[in-house]
Amino acid sequence: MTKNILIWWLDQEETKKVYKNKLLNLPTYIVEGIDSRFGRAGRGRLWVPKEIECETINWKDGTPICKLISLSSAGGIVFHSYDFDKVKHLPGFVTDINCTWIPPLRKAKELLK
Repeated sequence: MTKNILIWWLDQEETKKVYKNKLLNLPTYIVEGIDSRFGRAGRGRLWVPKEIECETINWKDGTPICKLISLSSAGGIVFHSYDFDKVKHLPGFVTDINCTWIPPLRKAKELLK
């Protein structure tokens, strides 16, 4: 169910900071995504853990957030919305599955109702 998943977007420098500093008091499936993402070009790709079923996603490429993803060559770590509080303070930014930005000060649960 894609309604309950979010995407944590990181460019290469942000991925390096998270990876090297092991700011990873995170669930194992997110850590595995970071490990897999490290050293690879993002280019809008998603790292989807096997625990999450993710349908095909159709984004409108012209949106500001999609332009940011493209310009920064960010890659996305797909994660459960209930883990939002664990990544919101880390580098990068979070969107919902429709590529709508999730501000750090708002709860993901409120946005996904």
